[in-house]
Amino acid sequence: NTNAAKDFFNTHLKIVKTCTDSITPCFAEKYTYMDGTEFDDLPTASNETPCFVIADGASICNRNGGFDPDVDDYHGYMQLNIDINGQQGPNIVGRDFFYTEIYTDGKVGESINNIDVLAENCPNPRSYGAGCLSKIINDGWKMDY
Repeated sequence: NTNAAKDFFNTHLKIVKTCTDSITPCFAEKYTYMDGTEFDDLPTASNETPCFVIADGASICNRNGGFDPDVDDYHGYMQLNIDINGQQGPNIVGRDFFYTEIYTDGKVGESINNIDVLAENCPNPRSYGAGCLSKIINDGWKMDY
């Protein structure tokens, strides 16, 4: 639930800023796809789905409020958007802004059932960065694209 998600973040991460009315100043105001066109699916921030900045400067936004234990195919998961360097550029989906899922069994990815397939899609200049996190994970945490 939402409170458990907040407790998880507050317990395991050093949060230096929390955003509940707007994703800024936790995230940049604008992001683009790899081809330069504007990305228009930014998360929203609220008391239920807060965004925050952690001590290393990364920004994290909880898209669905908490773990969803009823999604059997995904073993329960929490949806996050992460910008690895916060407001600093380049603010490009698939470069420094990623969609991520954390599963109740401890795995991290974009879709627990499709990690290898997604990795083959990166880089796709007009996707939600789909596959780029999976590709980075599969490539030993290196961005080789």
